[in-house]
Amino acid sequence: MVVGGLDEEALDSGEPGKTVTVTMTVKAVTDGAAGNAQVLQDSIDAIKAESASSEHEYLDLTLEKTVSETGKAEVTTDITVTQNLITVVIPFDPTGKSNIVVYRYHESAVDTLTGSPNKDGEYIEITDEAVTVYAKNFSVYAIGYTVQPSPTSYAVTAPKTEHGAVTADRRYAVRGRRVTLTAQADEGYHLASLTATYGNERPVDLTDNGDGTWTFVQPAGRVTVTAEFVPCLSLGFTDLDTGAWYHDYTDYVIAQGLMQGIGDGQFAPDGAVSRAQMVTVLWNMRGKPVVNYYMTYSDVSEDAWYAEAVRWAASEGIAGGYGDGIFGPDDPITREQMATMLYRYEKKYGNGGFTGAWMCRLPFTDLDHISDWAFEAVAWCNMKGVIAGKDDNIFDPKGLSKRGELAAILTRYCGEETGEE
Repeated sequence: MVVGGLDEEALDSGEPGKTVTVTMTVKAVTDGAAGNAQVLQDSIDAIKAESASSEHEYLDLTLEKTVSETGKAEVTTDITVTQNLITVVIPFDPTGKSNIVVYRYHESAVDTLTGSPNKDGEYIEITDEAVTVYAKNFSVYAIGYTVQPSPTSYAVTAPKTEHGAVTADRRYAVRGRRVTLTAQADEGYHLASLTATYGNERPVDLTDNGDGTWTFVQPAGRVTVTAEFVPCLSLGFTDLDTGAWYHDYTDYVIAQGLMQGIGDGQFAPDGAVSRAQMVTVLWNMRGKPVVNYYMTYSDVSEDAWYAEAVRWAASEGIAGGYGDGIFGPDDPITREQMATMLYRYEKKYGNGGFTGAWMCRLPFTDLDHISDWAFEAVAWCNMKGVIAGKDDNIFDPKGLSKRGELAAILTRYCGEETGEE
């Protein structure tokens, strides 16, 4: 139960040199209960006599005003009428109920409160979880309603699975009811997939709320929820923190074979991305194709771990050398260079990037630091949500790319958005 407006009422009821406190007591009462005072039962009987509802839930709402003054005893009096609207939020489930109204017996008369304000500005609001009363007159209230015929309820089942659990906030739901699922992985695992079906394996649309919960609207049939929890691949590296912002991203790129560690059980999420690493990632994403291309870079050995990736990138125009037969495989790449390589990959193998005349307004304050040759790539990557900016609304085009950031960018590019960089 939530009550609002009492402090304002106390202030408006104040007296010079005195402290005024207004409190409310809300008590659920039952028709015909042995402990009911006669005046209370008379109020209930009066509401029943005037009500058109078949069912009622009764509440006794009482207000007290306490006045304190230094050196004197406190004085407490009952209040039945306030100057301000008092807000009373009453938990109430409207499922299966119709024609919901609020009745009140006050000053020997029964009033009906609805969604339209009365002459005193009093009204009610009804949600899926509560009835909220906005009132100035207080005594015995009743929420009246008509019970609807019980609709058919359908089961929601989530069979036990290994390495985690999925729970639903209700075991049964009528058609059209919103159901919330919560997935919890065991330590060392994470959720790989979550699906729901009904009828003859017909899919149920799940909405990811981004907080470990999913919701769906109950169809006309039993819903079966299926989850798969897989090992957290990031645990295979001593320097990856499973609580860090990059965790889902590193899990994804490792699982997809796009990125590997740097040796000695390390992934180096804060380490710089080299040119060799970047072209290898794109080569992995393409499926490690073998190309017939004569490579003349003097600083790329034929037996280097990145040699075939460089060969492919050079042959496809994804990345070139510096001139004079130099590729610079160990040189760290900047953020604008990374965007450019990824954009070239998109134009070659994706949907083509920008075509024809285009215009994209970038929100960054350091636009003048972006090289002309990289501007289109940066614009496309930002417009698609693949590469975000940094704090202080900058892109930092000349800043070095980090491996954790690359994992996030690849995940977003591949359509597996899991969070913010």
